[in-house]
Amino acid sequence: DVKLRLVAEKTMQWGLDEKAPIKVFAPKNDENKLSYFVYIDETASMKKPYDNSPHYKSGGFSETNGWEGDTYAKFSKAVVEVLPEIIQDKGENFNPATMICSDAQMAYAHEFLAQKTAGKNKDYEGMKSTHVLHNMSGGYLGETSKRNMFVNLGATPEMIQMALNDPLFKDKGDEYFTPFVKDTLDENGTANPTMIVARYADKGIIPAADTVSEDYAEAVALNHQAAGPIQKSFSRLYEKGVFQGILNPFEDKSVDATKPLPNALYNKECTDVDGKVFPALEIYPENPTYDDARRIKNTNKARLLERLSAKDTTIITGNPNKGAKINPEVKSDEPVIKPELIQMIKDGKGDEVPLFVSWGRCDTQKGHDITVQAFKKFAKTEEGKNAILILGTGLDSNPESKVLAKDMEEARNDPDLKGRIVHIDGWAPAYAMASAADAAIVASRFEPCG
Repeated sequence: DVKLRLVAEKTMQWGLDEKAPIKVFAPKNDENKLSYFVYIDETASMKKPYDNSPHYKSGGFSETNGWEGDTYAKFSKAVVEVLPEIIQDKGENFNPATMICSDAQMAYAHEFLAQKTAGKNKDYEGMKSTHVLHNMSGGYLGETSKRNMFVNLGATPEMIQMALNDPLFKDKGDEYFTPFVKDTLDENGTANPTMIVARYADKGIIPAADTVSEDYAEAVALNHQAAGPIQKSFSRLYEKGVFQGILNPFEDKSVDATKPLPNALYNKECTDVDGKVFPALEIYPENPTYDDARRIKNTNKARLLERLSAKDTTIITGNPNKGAKINPEVKSDEPVIKPELIQMIKDGKGDEVPLFVSWGRCDTQKGHDITVQAFKKFAKTEEGKNAILILGTGLDSNPESKVLAKDMEEARNDPDLKGRIVHIDGWAPAYAMASAADAAIVASRFEPCG
């Protein structure tokens, strides 16, 4: 009531529900009417995005949930249903020609918009939709059951009742719905909303299906690992010239080495639970000389490595809301980093202790196994005899977590590598790591915005 105004309120048919509620809100202080929030019960009840959804994450798949379909398919329909009300609220000077949809969650919007335009609905006259995909590897594509897909594409109560009354449905179960959803099946035979994007782009109903960078579009076209069960479809679109990449100039004004690190804990000294004081990391001056840069780099190197022994992990992550574990694979009282290496840095020999850092989610795509194996080889050479690797990635139920945990355990049990390889399980302090490291390793097998 304080911050939002109600723009519109209506109902729509979804599955067996003839009157599913939808609301649209806008910020009261938004005089230019730039932002609108579409509300449905399911998304409004989430504590965070995807809270009650098992899919749209690595390895995910949406199991059948009665006749309710998938949450984001319902949301996609709701967005299309309230477009006329949003357009009217924006005023007579607002005449949208394109609805841009992002990722698998909004893939169903193309289907519902097409139903409106095919039905000659004047509220949607002349409107097209386009699509931008970010992560196209398996598990991020909204894979779902065929029964869910049947509902997601707009099955009416009458259609659902016909299925319930059909003896074949009792015999075949989910396979019963194959003829109804065949155009959404990927190369694995799984119902996949991203195939709606591929099909509509191929037919020209969607003028453009895009991805976040030119390199990623090429990777999807040429590398099966980059798009798994939809790769062939998008490879064909790439050859036709209707699936390309957005040109991304890399100019992030918020990243500036001369500004304080984003987390306050790094900008001041802080005290551990046992009274140990950790000094602040230094900031680079504008236009530093090479000597200035090396001195600050090595100062931050020593201070970051010391923080890895902190008992309060917020000192390590820099964020009171983000936890982390250090070297969770081993139970040992040995120092996280060899004290003699930290002392070398403090004695002015920091350039003889090369620090490598790497971070990212624990996924085959990110190539952490490559990073660890390469470091193990380099660390045993004369050049790398004092080298240190800090790897930040959270372990979860992903199969890749087991691979990484095994690699890290073997590395830390190697006498030559003890005290020289660190795993931060949880929130990785990327800015602090980058401010202290000699090199950051990005070993991704493919990368949208690498």
